[in-house]
Amino acid sequence: MVSNMSSGSRTHQKRKESAFQLLCLNHSFLSYISALVAHRDKLSDDVLLALLDDTVCYVEDVLQTEVVSSPDVEKMQNALTQRISEMAANQETRALLVLQQLGLLVALLPEITRQRRTLGRPNRRSA
Repeated sequence: MVSNMSSGSRTHQKRKESAFQLLCLNHSFLSYISALVAHRDKLSDDVLLALLDDTVCYVEDVLQTEVVSSPDVEKMQNALTQRISEMAANQETRALLVLQQLGLLVALLPEITRQRRTLGRPNRRSA
């Protein structure tokens, strides 16, 4: 997408920047997921697994509905952030990386959705 935009002569610079930002955000998002996969052996605690399941549901809901400003989504994000913080304070060092990655996923998702929405708008050209 970014390469197609840079080859077009009438593309707005702001749109190119948004596409590049989305590319970087998606790269970070995938890195966080990769870190979770790399440490999956630490995912044996039922409470941690429930938190992971709730985080996956949150990610799925936000990406499918693309509703960032919805009070329900914000409430779910705040609740997950609070649960992650509380668990991090009470966890052994091995599980802290998993909790950190979950927190980063939850925090990054609203910006990814905003960038997707920005790129999904029709291109407005000024005369």
